[in-house]
Amino acid sequence: MRMINDAMDGKFDMIITKSISRSARNTLDTLSHVRQLKDKGVDVFFEKDNINTLTMNGELLLVILRPLSQQES
Repeated sequence: MRMINDAMDGKFDMIITKSISRSARNTLDTLSHVRQLKDKGVDVFFEKDNINTLTMNGELLLVILRPLSQQES
């Protein structure tokens, strides 16, 4: 949560995380955080899944792949 707060405060403009499953406990939390950060101009990049949230299809891929990664966990 500290990293998200720091990003919201403008301390950095990109968060790089290994995979979607590492971002939050569930899809709703993940989308909520990504949308809050996107509104502040902060990009979230998921390395393993090659998803960049500031692209047109980033959020769509996130919505599709997050439930799958949640199932694997």
